[in-house]
Amino acid sequence: MICYGATSVACVITISHVTKHINRLAIIGSGLVFQLCLLIVLWLWKPADDDQPVFYVLAAGWALCDIIWNSQIYNLIALLMGDIYEYAYNAFYMVQGLGMAIAFGYSPYLCTEMKIYVMVGFLGAGLLLYSLIELRIQKLKREYISTF
Repeated sequence: MICYGATSVACVITISHVTKHINRLAIIGSGLVFQLCLLIVLWLWKPADDDQPVFYVLAAGWALCDIIWNSQIYNLIALLMGDIYEYAYNAFYMVQGLGMAIAFGYSPYLCTEMKIYVMVGFLGAGLLLYSLIELRIQKLKREYISTF
């Protein structure tokens, strides 16, 4: 948890500076690459007694991906909701908690490989929906700018 927390702090500082210069969709794309690489490692990896450093690398990688997703979702909520963002954040945390409860519920019934497949499926669906919203925002910006 210390590795996860320390990596989260470093990544949130870095990503907050990077987002000023790079498109949000590019950051989400890099998050997708990191997350898929992490899931492939988890899918292929067979733990052994001397693999303790791997746990730290996986925790750091997971923190990086988590910060990318959360920072971009927070930015999107703030952008879309304006003054009523509190309700959107509450809904976000409710859905996040529901997802954790569902994952905790099916955890004893699925093997690790199936859990990874479920994660890849939800990752794909979430990124598809995020990309559609992001592309819609960019289209609206272009239309708004072209009216002036």
